[in-house]
Amino acid sequence: MDTIDRLEARPNLLTSAGKSVTARPASWVLCPLIPLIVLSQFFRSSNGVIAPDLMADLGLTAEDIGVLSSSFFFVFALLQIPLGILLDRFGARYVLSALMLLTIAGSLVFAGATDLSGLIAGRLLIGTGCAGLMVGSLVILARWYSPAHFAGALATLFASANAGSLAATLPLAAAAAAWGWRSTFIGLSVISTILAAVFFLTVRDAAPGHPFHRRAPETLLDVTTGMSGAGPIFMKFTVSGRWRGAMSCPSWRCR
Repeated sequence: MDTIDRLEARPNLLTSAGKSVTARPASWVLCPLIPLIVLSQFFRSSNGVIAPDLMADLGLTAEDIGVLSSSFFFVFALLQIPLGILLDRFGARYVLSALMLLTIAGSLVFAGATDLSGLIAGRLLIGTGCAGLMVGSLVILARWYSPAHFAGALATLFASANAGSLAATLPLAAAAAAWGWRSTFIGLSVISTILAAVFFLTVRDAAPGHPFHRRAPETLLDVTTGMSGAGPIFMKFTVSGRWRGAMSCPSWRCR
């Protein structure tokens, strides 16, 4: 008996709570989440392609590009603990919708920036908006999919995220060449608005009857206990983010 058979054979406590035991009824929940993850991956990878344009238009140095790119990952890491608390208390639907508003605002600020500080402000807003998209999506999937099918939904979500990295290469370069990087980011704000509206109107936090709907707010002790693993998470994102920021515009390319 393989792993899937064992999972389906054992008692599923979530079934009685109204959670789907098959992938098909919950598959529609995954569809609005995938574009959000693609968008998040796109934003985190976008600076490397438009770096020469930013340097030419605003007189930035390679070090400036490194700091600009890294700002996304610093705020991304710092917000993981607060976002976890917010997701538990208010639900992913409202939290992710609010975060998307920040992403939209960040795109507009970035597009209108005239110096490094303006770009960083926009990048910080975008990083704040994208910080909870993946973990919030996982929370929603965990409340809709049975344990036997959650891994498949997770793999689909992760695999789809690679489309964002690909879109931040040649497609972004082509858009920046055709319309300029400012107009491109204004267009991204429009796309983000559409995706946020679709998400808010179609996705619910959990299946009907799920225990989430009868949840009690966490106590301060619960929150404190859950923060025990925060140190390694922070180090992972800040160290890797600084490295990615530096490598997004290596010296041989950004001279």
